[in-house]
Amino acid sequence: MVARPLFGKLMDHPRVNRITMLQLTLLFISISTTLVTIATNYEWLATFQSVCGFLEGIYAISVPLIAQDLVGDSKLAPALATDLRVMPWRSFVPEGSR
Repeated sequence: MVARPLFGKLMDHPRVNRITMLQLTLLFISISTTLVTIATNYEWLATFQSVCGFLEGIYAISVPLIAQDLVGDSKLAPALATDLRVMPWRSFVPEGSR
């Protein structure tokens, strides 16, 4: 709830590189997911969930903005629809064939 409006405004700023912001967000998500293995009590798990939820909000606002930059306004709807159709199928591809 907090991340989307805050980072939506930030990503509209002309001096912010949206792709770099998305890459940093994915990096921090992966770091926090790696660190969850050392969570030994409820407080650490709640902290992990809060951080991941915040970063997921940034990721959710980044994908349409970057798609808009890549394909333009006229082809944004088909691009997002294709992305959402292809995303679930990525998990069925065996690791060795990627």
